[in-house]
Amino acid sequence: MQDDENTKLTDINLTTPIPLTAVPSGQKEIHPSPAFVEELQAQQQQTPQPLQPTVVSLEPAQPSQPTPSQPIHPGFRAPSNGQMQVGMSASQMGYNEPKNKLLDFNPTKLITKAVVGFVALGGILAVLVATNIIPLSQFKTIEYVNSKGIHYRLNFYTKHSTKTISAGNTQLVSKVSKGGKFPLTLSIANGDESWYSRVKNCGSYTKVFDVQNDNLDQKISVCNLPLGQNTPAGVYVAGILYNNQTSIVTFSQDLSGTDLSSPSGAQQSLAKFGLDPYQDDIRKITASIKVR
Repeated sequence: MQDDENTKLTDINLTTPIPLTAVPSGQKEIHPSPAFVEELQAQQQQTPQPLQPTVVSLEPAQPSQPTPSQPIHPGFRAPSNGQMQVGMSASQMGYNEPKNKLLDFNPTKLITKAVVGFVALGGILAVLVATNIIPLSQFKTIEYVNSKGIHYRLNFYTKHSTKTISAGNTQLVSKVSKGGKFPLTLSIANGDESWYSRVKNCGSYTKVFDVQNDNLDQKISVCNLPLGQNTPAGVYVAGILYNNQTSIVTFSQDLSGTDLSSPSGAQQSLAKFGLDPYQDDIRKITASIKVR
């Protein structure tokens, strides 16, 4: 009962004087304590504080991204807070790629490299041509000097070598094989009148063909010597008369590296003997001979 009465007293504005009323006889008059009244007055005099609004973000929470052990791109640095900043440039994100090589070239350097490459290639080709590894043509002009010091000029195979034979004479050795035969060789020696008369029109030898040599203004007969112990391979000879000086041109085959002493070696070499595949070349060579 007393609590209800106290509760009702809190709703009374204590600043307004309470009118005194007569208390009926037989009832007890109750007055609030001064301390209680002062406390209520203090609460009413306090200025109420405005309510602060609570801001609630409607954006979904971003899941935390694990920090990679290695950067995704060279030069990329992950933000310390694990969040990608808005408005970052490509360089800040580590995506500065190099310029396209096709668009970033120097024409001067390109031309210089091309010129150097062509010069180097030309030097290599010149060496290969000079050493007859890559011939520009099948034949070329050769300066030939025999053991007597007589100078000749003639056409011979571009790919060839030279070697010294008996009596100190020089032999041109072709590196071209035709028809599976041994390569062709050529040598020129001085001869006497008796030898020249024997090969002038081939005499007792078999004539292979005649060749007109305009440089010497004469017709030259090419003769086939019979095979024998001294001529195991095919041998053609031709006589030249120039300024009362006779020369004997000998066409033969290169047998170097071939063992003819054994019956098996000689038997295997028989198929490689013969100058028939070289007849057209022998015509060209004979027609080109000049005496200087």
